[in-house]
Formats: sequence, C-alpha cells, structure tokens
Amino acid sequence: MEACSGAHFLGRALRAQGHDVKLIPAQFVKPFVKSNKNDFLDAEAIAEAVDRQNMRFVPIKTDDQLDLQALHRVRDRLMARRTSVINQIRAFLLELGIVFAKSPIRLREAIPEVPCTHRDSVSLASQLGSTSSMNQDLTEIYGDIY
Repeated sequence: MEACSGAHFLGRALRAQGHDVKLIPAQFVKPFVKSNKNDFLDAEAIAEAVDRQNMRFVPIKTDDQLDLQALHRVRDRLMARRTSVINQIRAFLLELGIVFAKSPIRLREAIPEVPCTHRDSVSLASQLGSTSSMNQDLTEIYGDIY
C-alpha cells in the first residue's frame, strides 16, 4: 500500500484482520506510474514496486507516534507564524525608527513602551489593539512557546 494520509490507520486495521501490510513511500512508487495518474495505474505501479527486491518499506506507526508527529508539526507551524508576526511588527516599527532585537522576549519588552515613547507610533499601536492586550493575546495563543 502507498504510504499516504490514512495509510497508517488502514494498515493497522488490515493487520488486525490478519493481512501482511507493507507501506511504500510515494516517492518510490512514482517511477513505476506509466502515464496519467488514476487509481488503476497507481495500483499497478504499487504492485510492480512491491516486487522489487531492494524496495524499502515504511513501518506502520502507532497512534502515539502519529499524535507526537502531529504535535511537532503544529508546534513548528506555530513557531513559524510567531516568527513571521514578530518580523512584521519589527518592520512596521522600523519604519517609525524604532529598533529592537530579534527575539520574542525583546518584542514583549519593547511593545508596551512603543506608544509612550514615540508619538508617531500611536496610530500603529491603535491598529494593533492595546499593546497590553496584544501581548496577552500572544501569550494565550502561543502559551509556553511564546
């Protein structure tokens, strides 16, 4: 079976019924697809790939492994979004001549002082919402990541 979304669940279900299940990564099946992609040609390519002696298979993951993988992916996405937002805020503030270091802690320290020390930045702060509530929102969204 080709290792795609749902393959691990289906593999565990088929294994529980007594079948011998082997998962092949899609990148190893693709060279065996002869023309346009459809279910019949995919099945034929998988059957041909399984017959290869040196074919590498993927072990079927448990629910715990899939949960851990999902947590890591969500955390990576949150960290990337957090970095993106921090960089965007830094760019907006740089246009006003306000500079601070690249880190979430420096952002947390600098944001509350922005409207007080720079009159031009008051409109920016009002668009972002009150700085204390924005800081609180960031902490709630990112929790211990922030």
